[in-house]
Order: sequence, then C-alpha cells, then structure tokens
Amino acid sequence: MADKMRTADAIVVGSIDVTTYVMLRSTANNQKVTGKVFGNFTLAYARTREAAVSVTPVTQTVTGSHADGGIVEVHATRSPGLYRVDWPDAAFVAGADEVMLTAQVAGAYVMHRAFGLTTAGFVPTATIPASPGAGTYAEAQRAALNVARGKKEMVQVAGQWKFRIYEFDDAATVWKEFDADHATAPSTVVPA
Repeated sequence: MADKMRTADAIVVGSIDVTTYVMLRSTANNQKVTGKVFGNFTLAYARTREAAVSVTPVTQTVTGSHADGGIVEVHATRSPGLYRVDWPDAAFVAGADEVMLTAQVAGAYVMHRAFGLTTAGFVPTATIPASPGAGTYAEAQRAALNVARGKKEMVQVAGQWKFRIYEFDDAATVWKEFDADHATAPSTVVPA
C-alpha cells in the first residue's frame, strides 16, 4: 500500500495495485446482493476523454495479492453485498484528469466510482518514530496513517498543495485538523 495514496476521491498518478470496494444492491428491492463470483461481473474503466476499457474479471480471495480484475465477496454475512475489486495499473497512468471505475452485475445497480488523478500527494517515505514530537513531520505522518474516519482532501493554500485531514472525536465533539507539506511543520487545531 505504500506505493499509492488516495486523498478523498483522488488517486496519485502512477499508483499501482489499486483495490477498491463496491456495494451491490438489487434493482428489484434495493437489498444487498450476495453470492456473486467473478464471472457474474462486468468491469471497465474510462479515463477523461478516452474510450472505456474492459477489464477481464478473475477470481480473487479477500486477503490475496493484487490481481488485475480480481473480484471477491468480502463476507456474505458480516459485510453483505460488499465486494473487493482489483484494478489494472493502466487506469491510473498519467495523461488524464479523472478515471471512472465501473462494476456491473445483472439484477444490481451499476456501480460507478470516479477518482481524480493527481500528481500532488502526501506519500509517506520516512520512518515514523513511536513517539513523534509535537509539530513535527512525523506527527503529521502518524496522524495521516492512523485516521480511520473523517474527511481527507488535497487543498491548495497560497499556491502549495497540502494534504489535509479532519478527524472527528465523537465523544468530545471536537475536530482536529492536520496540514502536511514539505515546507512547514504540521499544525494541530482543536476548537472548543
């Protein structure tokens, strides 16, 4: 996973071995669709101003290594209707602004997911200390890697791209904002 980075609905150009998840719902009753296998799927991707490209579905396992076109149901009872889909690297190469990923199954709504293709990104490369100091690059990295919920986005501030994370603390009803770039130390804001 170190070779790709998603920010909100963007993927860094050149990302490899990208896996997404789709939720299938029935067109008849909107119930989650379970029990589908790779042969039930039609996959494609379309990049900005390019023709759509078919992706051949292949069998996959929930914890298996990436395989272009790989599809597997995550778990029929614990995650009903949720399927893992592995996409080919060609979908994310330079030359387009956006890629639209499409998964179809007869009797289910067609699932489309758009990702902006960006050259800007926060890609962790340094070793992160166990206890990073306040206001350090490592602190921002640790926060970025540990955020499981909240909003993540790329923003341009004063001509510089920054990776921004808004983390919500439900218990205290506060939020934390982390800005990380290569020019300044990260900042943390905790409003009352």
